Amino acid sequence: MIKKYPQILLSILILVGSIFSLVQPADAMIDKSPAKQISTIDVDPVVLSEMNAKGSTGYWIEFSDEVDLSPADKMDWSERGSYVFNTLTKAARTSQASTENYLTKAGITYRTHWIKNSIYVTRSDRSVLSGLMSNSGIDSIRSPRTYFLYEPDKNDAKDDNGINAIEPSLAHIHVDDVWGMGYTGNGIVVANMDTGVRYSHEALVNQYRGNNGDGTFSHDYNWFDPYGQYSAPADHNSHGTHTMGTMVGDDGGVNQIGVAPGADWMACRACNTTTCSDEALLTCAEFVAAPTKIDGTAPNPDLRANIVNNSWGDCSQTYDGWFQN
Repeated sequence: MIKKYPQILLSILILVGSIFSLVQPADAMIDKSPAKQISTIDVDPVVLSEMNAKGSTGYWIEFSDEVDLSPADKMDWSERGSYVFNTLTKAARTSQASTENYLTKAGITYRTHWIKNSIYVTRSDRSVLSGLMSNSGIDSIRSPRTYFLYEPDKNDAKDDNGINAIEPSLAHIHVDDVWGMGYTGNGIVVANMDTGVRYSHEALVNQYRGNNGDGTFSHDYNWFDPYGQYSAPADHNSHGTHTMGTMVGDDGGVNQIGVAPGADWMACRACNTTTCSDEALLTCAEFVAAPTKIDGTAPNPDLRANIVNNSWGDCSQTYDGWFQN
């Protein structure tokens, strides 16, 4: 009986060895096929939360392609505008092509943007979102944001006791001294991305670039409404009219309210009443960089604004990095 122990021990060792041979290392159990790799795309938790709660939601697709625009620094005004526009639109077309094709086949409504390489998806479900995860050109998926207009504080406002030759605020910054040197803004085009502008306002109508001087107006390349409501400059809030007045307002008489009354203006209605969607803001950024007809066609960067006013914000809560930079 004693001689049988080695045989029994050997049998036990063989059995144990057989059991462990069936156990694979952890990394051997991971499916390493390319189609099933974990996506590196950063997805905003807000998008996923909306998907879970409602079944579908809208979101931004942001691409990782970076463009070097430094050559534009040494170009003149016209060449620089065309170079920036052509370079950014080409980069956007190239990097967005496969995603556009995918979204179109899926029957999804979307809008492309070139000034920031991105696509706005109006709404999709999780299956469509999941299908985007294999696209290596996509950097992130983020939720839409809404920004706000901040109205002026009227608590300390005083009654207007009559017409002034120059607003006290303008005198405070000595703008009349600058005018006396011959600098009134002539040859400069300013723009605002705001609630719109009442172009018939007596202090603004003459400075509107779309004023033909014969009682008619040309709104192509001078006005755009991404909300699609107004084919001519309008403002049902008055905020945009106010900010434009601060820039160029002058009624042609003795009442001077704008810093640069010799400048021309154009405008884009980025804000609908008291809020501004980030897609409308981005659309307006494209318009002031390469103005279009009122239907959004035939962009011409030669007609872009020299200066753009933005009087909206979010108190540093959720700023889009593109606007911040």
